[in-house]
Amino acid sequence: MRPRPLHAGSKRRYPPGSAVIRGGGSLRSALTELGYQAAWTPVSDQQTSTLRAYTREHGRAPNVTTWRREHRTPGASVIIRRQAAGAPR
Repeated sequence: MRPRPLHAGSKRRYPPGSAVIRGGGSLRSALTELGYQAAWTPVSDQQTSTLRAYTREHGRAPNVTTWRREHRTPGASVIIRRQAAGAPR
């Protein structure tokens, strides 16, 4: 399937995400080239140090329920998603 061209008669005001990713390698890198900075960042040392500090303070690793009840940041779903992305399969 060929992408439709962007022209004056098109209702689309921007290229589809798949075209951006194909041209820039990833949406993040394409946006970086345009001068935008993502609001989130990949797993960082700060995130893992936050988890380690909780473990030192409470003597056990946090569970999702506790993390959410205490309104800790980053959110539990963010931690799970980022850690799972880097986990071996």
